[in-house]
Amino acid sequence: MKDNEKKEKTEKVVEQEDKLEKQVVEEQVAEEQVAEEQEENIDEKEDKDSLFKKLFYTGIGLTVSTKEKVEKKINELVDKKKITADEGKKIIDDFVHDFDKKKDSLETEMKGFVKKTAENLKFAKRKDVENLNKRLDEIESKIEKAKEEKKEE
Repeated sequence: MKDNEKKEKTEKVVEQEDKLEKQVVEEQVAEEQVAEEQEENIDEKEDKDSLFKKLFYTGIGLTVSTKEKVEKKINELVDKKKITADEGKKIIDDFVHDFDKKKDSLETEMKGFVKKTAENLKFAKRKDVENLNKRLDEIESKIEKAKEEKKEE
């Protein structure tokens, strides 16, 4: 009878061990999927960031170039005495003021775009990864315990 009981206990331990190992594998697969998704999201984010930076700097470059051209044209008009120096200064000041307002508006829109994009990317939250790691540790601990119990028999 004792041999039969030992056999049953051994079979139960083996079943538990198999079940726990299966859980570990499932958790590892889930963790790998999360890691892969994070890598994909990082690549996607880097592509969007690169495009965003290019567009942003292109816009600034065009604006600076436009500002320089406006100043040059205004100075030519002043030199040709078609407008006074005060009028030229006022035109340039108004242009710079409008430029600053539009730049602030563009920055606000871009920040909103970046925030919305970041929210749409599906990064695993630190808490989720920590929970997965905790579950893996618990399962691995159970497997070790089952193995030790099996050895004792």
